[in-house]
Amino acid sequence: MRATIAKLLYSASGDVPHRAGAGGGSDISMVSHGGGFLARMLSPDVPLAWLSDADLDFYAAEFSRTGFRGGLNWFRNVDRNWELLAPFAGAKVTVPALYMAGDRDLG
Repeated sequence: MRATIAKLLYSASGDVPHRAGAGGGSDISMVSHGGGFLARMLSPDVPLAWLSDADLDFYAAEFSRTGFRGGLNWFRNVDRNWELLAPFAGAKVTVPALYMAGDRDLG
């Protein structure tokens, strides 16, 4: 579990080397037929400066305890989610909010 969490976090980070993809980015979100989601993930070669061993151990323990089902169910139910959220199409955020992105974000 620890290696899986490290691969997921590293592969979605700005530290992962960019691979040639559809948009020139890492393209990690695409799952090939016959391949699994983790097959495209990279393992970090060195400890991550932004993720301590204690944090990694915590996340691994929590996901070992609870599993990934809750988060994955959002994607398994994506069509129904679109239907349920249709009344909010075009809605404006009316509370103070901030969206930040960087030049190394997935794109």
